[in-house]
Amino acid sequence: MIVARLVVLGVLGAAGLAGCAGSHRAHKAAVTTTAAPTTTTTEPPLAAGRQISVYTPSVGDCFDNRTIGTPPNTSEIVLLLACPIPHQNEVYAVVTYPPAATFPGTAALEAFAKATCVSNFAAYVGKPYETSIYDLAYQVPTAASWRNGIRHVIGCLLVDRNGNRLVGTARGSAR
Repeated sequence: MIVARLVVLGVLGAAGLAGCAGSHRAHKAAVTTTAAPTTTTTEPPLAAGRQISVYTPSVGDCFDNRTIGTPPNTSEIVLLLACPIPHQNEVYAVVTYPPAATFPGTAALEAFAKATCVSNFAAYVGKPYETSIYDLAYQVPTAASWRNGIRHVIGCLLVDRNGNRLVGTARGSAR
């Protein structure tokens, strides 16, 4: 079963929304492990990272999605953080959807993301997704962002399966 988890990447100024349709978590059975994950519920202050409104992920990036301001004047930002600082997401792969002239639809992009992100997981973490303590999420382009040239699965994201913040990197952790 896949559960939606909204991850907003930002806007492209006057060009309009260039975000993603959302990100989704793939669920798996609980895994027994002797090593406890390094997680926290502590949210670092905005000053701990670099705030950006448009985000192009790179493998190894750690970040939070934040809403700043007070209603009705709020905006969505990505707060890039050093991985030792508590963070919501860690990018472990950025994958490109096969060339298509027209928007293939959210369902097709999500199916591609699910298969591709799972297959890229072990190369980054050092352990297959199915036996890892981590969960994954992914982001796909919206029809609007597709028209603006964003034609790849924005990112395969490593997340804590309990919704806590990760501390440190999962790269090569074999967890």
